[in-house]
Amino acid sequence: MIHSKNLLGHSVLTSKFNIYPASEFAVTALTEAPTQDLNALEQKSKLHEFAFRADKWVGKVAVVTGAASGIGAAIVNQLVQNGLIVVGIDLHPEPIEERAKILSGKKGPVHILANNAGYSKFGSLMDDDTETWKTVLDTNVLGLCMASREAIKIMRANNINGHIVHINSIFGHIVTTSKFNVYPASKFAVTALAETLRQELKMVLSMDRWVGKTAVVTGAASGMGEAIAKQLVQTGVIVAGIDLHPEPMEENSKILANEKGKLHAFKADITKEEELLAVFKNIETNLGPIHILVNNAGTCKFGTIIDGNTPHWETVFKVNVFGLCMAAREAIKSMRAHNVDGHIININSMAGHKIITNVSVYPASKFSVTAITETLRQEVEALGIKIKITSLSPGSTKTGLTVFSKDIKPEVKAALMAKPFLNAEDIADGVVYALSTPPHVQIRELTITPFNDVM
Repeated sequence: MIHSKNLLGHSVLTSKFNIYPASEFAVTALTEAPTQDLNALEQKSKLHEFAFRADKWVGKVAVVTGAASGIGAAIVNQLVQNGLIVVGIDLHPEPIEERAKILSGKKGPVHILANNAGYSKFGSLMDDDTETWKTVLDTNVLGLCMASREAIKIMRANNINGHIVHINSIFGHIVTTSKFNVYPASKFAVTALAETLRQELKMVLSMDRWVGKTAVVTGAASGMGEAIAKQLVQTGVIVAGIDLHPEPMEENSKILANEKGKLHAFKADITKEEELLAVFKNIETNLGPIHILVNNAGTCKFGTIIDGNTPHWETVFKVNVFGLCMAAREAIKSMRAHNVDGHIININSMAGHKIITNVSVYPASKFSVTAITETLRQEVEALGIKIKITSLSPGSTKTGLTVFSKDIKPEVKAALMAKPFLNAEDIADGVVYALSTPPHVQIRELTITPFNDVM
């Protein structure tokens, strides 16, 4: 009998294959089991008690699977004794219900997961039935995967530095007997899953390093800028919103008063250098050095170049190109002066990569943004400055430049409304995603389009 295997059945080299290494570790175990001597080796194990400090977990929620008996019950007892709120999960909950009285109705986000639930059955691979194998693998592998996935979702959603413990087995490292059919295979899988998760979590997205830091968002009074400012405030960032019309920002500042961050409204015309310089100086003096710049301010004039209006062209280039350049220059000055490893995100457009008609010089201005973003990236790289530069290019989005525009003709609006659209919040999600990447990761270009968009 020959089992065709992969190197990932012996070492987890990357986290990019989710449970594939686990399956190959399982094959490793399945290959070893039939070669073992049929005479079982009697194994004895001892559970040693040890002292530990659990102060950081007191009052926190721990989930323990398979908590009704055996190892699971022992884990529950010790965690409760150390002040944790334990949620026990089992097919037979009756033994847990007595313990549950200590919870007094208190619950909350999961801080600890002990993946203890397991199943084994004596038998051989040569003679056992498929249903037995399925039960073992479903409990020991898939159940563990699902519990881990959901616990991590909760921990990430609540910014929790949690802990996941997989109750594995010596059979997850060596096959000492062939009497447990696929059980060793399932535990080899647990070994691989634990390492795969560990490697995946190296790449966990987090906004933690920006909490309490200052972000400048231009065009923050409406549309995408408003949505971006709100999301950044909700993640704990101090946002300086710049707009010609600060009133909506002032109202949003009141609405967001109880969030982790804070929104400050600043009035300025970013096409006028003296106003832009003054507002950046004001921000740095009152809020501290700039860590993030989101160049969101933009404008679009409908029409053709053939019949175009020169003042309209000037306005588009002043806002979309010159304003963006000046804001980036001033933000980088602040970052360099304070040794800040910052991030600049230029809100570009799909029109910065592909020409669309009836919007005059708007695509030309956005093609400029594409080139400016890459030029900036190369400049900071050449100087050895640790400032990330990202171009974020949305497809059709419901904003004041598109379907909500007062200048749009009814027939053009009707044609636009027939197409799929993104919401401003979708672009804000993209900004937070780019900012959440680890320091060694650079998102050069992030394209966000509506599903089934043909652009």
